[in-house]
Amino acid sequence: MEYRVLARKWRPQVFEDVLGQEHVVRTLQNAIGQQRIAHAFLFSGPRGVGKTSIARILAKALNCETGPTPTPCNQCGHCIEITNGNAIDVREIDGASNRGIDEIRELRENVKFAPASCHYKIYIIDEVHMLTREAFNALLKTLEEPPGHVIFIFATTETQKVPATILSRCQCFDFRRIPLKQITENLKKIAVSDGIKISDNGLSWIAEAGDGSLRDSQSIFDQVISYAGFEIGDPAVEEILGRSDRRFLFLLSEAVLARDAGRCLRIIDEAYYAGLDMRYFYQTLLGHFRNLLFTGIAGEKEPLVDLPAEEAAKLKGQTAGQSTETLQRYLEILMAEEENVRRSQNPRLNLEAILCRMAFLEPMIPIEAVLARMEGLEKRLGGGPAAGGAGGSGGGRAVEMRGDAAAKPGTSKISAKPGSSGDAAAVSPANREMESHQGARGVVSVAGGAAGSAARRDGEASGRDGLNPSLAEGFADRRDGEASPAGGQNGTPMGDGDTAPATAAIAVAEERAPYRSGAGTGDGGIPEKDWQGYREFVKRQDPALSAKIESGRCLCCEPGRLRIGFEKGYFFLDDVVGRKAVLAEHGRQFFGRETALSIETLAPEAGVSTNARNGNGNGNGRAAKNQRIQEIRREALSHPLVQKILDTFPGAEVRDVKVIDPPAPGAAAAPPVALQPDTEDISPDPPPPED
Repeated sequence: MEYRVLARKWRPQVFEDVLGQEHVVRTLQNAIGQQRIAHAFLFSGPRGVGKTSIARILAKALNCETGPTPTPCNQCGHCIEITNGNAIDVREIDGASNRGIDEIRELRENVKFAPASCHYKIYIIDEVHMLTREAFNALLKTLEEPPGHVIFIFATTETQKVPATILSRCQCFDFRRIPLKQITENLKKIAVSDGIKISDNGLSWIAEAGDGSLRDSQSIFDQVISYAGFEIGDPAVEEILGRSDRRFLFLLSEAVLARDAGRCLRIIDEAYYAGLDMRYFYQTLLGHFRNLLFTGIAGEKEPLVDLPAEEAAKLKGQTAGQSTETLQRYLEILMAEEENVRRSQNPRLNLEAILCRMAFLEPMIPIEAVLARMEGLEKRLGGGPAAGGAGGSGGGRAVEMRGDAAAKPGTSKISAKPGSSGDAAAVSPANREMESHQGARGVVSVAGGAAGSAARRDGEASGRDGLNPSLAEGFADRRDGEASPAGGQNGTPMGDGDTAPATAAIAVAEERAPYRSGAGTGDGGIPEKDWQGYREFVKRQDPALSAKIESGRCLCCEPGRLRIGFEKGYFFLDDVVGRKAVLAEHGRQFFGRETALSIETLAPEAGVSTNARNGNGNGNGRAAKNQRIQEIRREALSHPLVQKILDTFPGAEVRDVKVIDPPAPGAAAAPPVALQPDTEDISPDPPPPED
């Protein structure tokens, strides 16, 4: 008896036997059941996924003696003839060998005749994209309006080569690759039926080698049976499939993830002398790292790659503890060097260099982890003084650094906002506690000690354990009238019950310079603390928006009403106006009531001379200097590049702006000095810098 290969022996004979094409099968069955049968079909997709098989099943369903029916009987004469390929009314044409206009002209003449015995005359043209342009054009009219008894079924693996005029006249069906699991189950069914013993891993490897094609997988299975007989072991499957390179793939990825370059070189040497083609091996290595990345992305969720269970478990084990950023970086390196390896005269050398580069690559830290560590550091820096201050002494008295120590940042280089005197705790929860506590509103600027590493270490210790005695010696009491503005008049100390909140206030409050909100309490007695607190609240909610309103001036801040003014021509005025509703919502959340917010445009200040802006006038030199520094900071915060960075990184904020005083012309080179706003009246004013 003539032997039939597995692909022919197990070809589907009814729609129910087709694997992986449920969308096509359901549509055709419903069309037959509803008598809505089109005159032309186009089946497109990869090789070996069932295009020709479904075309034959459709021909049997339409011409079955009991039909048209969605389930052909496969027993009548018409079904048997179509299955054997000798039906007169069902013609299968090879598009590659019948591609000329003469063959299409002959087909046009034959379609006029009625079918000999079947219900329909069906033309199945395989690889239809091989027809010439003239042949397609000759077929157009017949394809558009064929006789009622004629049905065309086209099959192709390259839809893009079929003219659009042909596609528009057909019902097009896109066939998909068959999932690995379904192919494995089909092969197991064949093995059980034919009495073949083979492991599930071996079947999975064969199915994987088929690359989504059932026919290819069945052909490979046929070949393995011929090689190993009816009892097939895994080594035989590995040998005939050439899967020895898979072992080297896992060894290489393990060495790369362990950052062991020497081990990588030894593995490549072993693979080279095992006879592996380095170019082909590089392609498989690229796919292997792709699978690693997809496994790392999926995590414990549904896998993104269709692999045997054993390989999937190995991949999951290797990706454990590896960041997806690192895996993606490895894949990008391999992809970038793919062309160089393909063109290289010595691909082994290229592969070794690439693997060493990957092994020496430092692991990449996810941006979320970096931000989380920064937030944790910020909380420790901001919360330390408040926690330590509760155990210290000092009541509600406010203290301040004097001399050179007041001109430098305190416990941290990060400040709460531009213009502050360096306390990084201005946004800490203790600040809100200080403002809400009755009778404890100490206003203070805690700066670092004198220059030198010892003083800086003391400042860090004070941030953890309270106010350090070594730093306390550099502090001086403020004048009695202003030492505790909210704790009593003329320096009257607060009660013992307010000691802890007052100490927390010392640690986290900030000295607000007049230029931050117009001029102290502003026009008409604006409560500065409300405006300042509102800006701090906006900064926590939306740092980018907070930076844009930094240059604004509070014109009115009273219950239920907030007016913000910006100078005419302000770069981000349109953005602020566009987000007025957001600002109003922040006002409602901050003030605890509906707040009417208005944004107004102010004329540029004309009463300030150029010398006064530069701090060289004969008036108040301190105020002019502060105003100048504030203007420079506002300009820096309003710079488009800064705003672009804030918009690109959500949650980012500007913590400090250092204003560098340029050296006078002709002066000796000296380290740049960061200008800080004056907090005391210093007399006389410093001499103006030379022009």
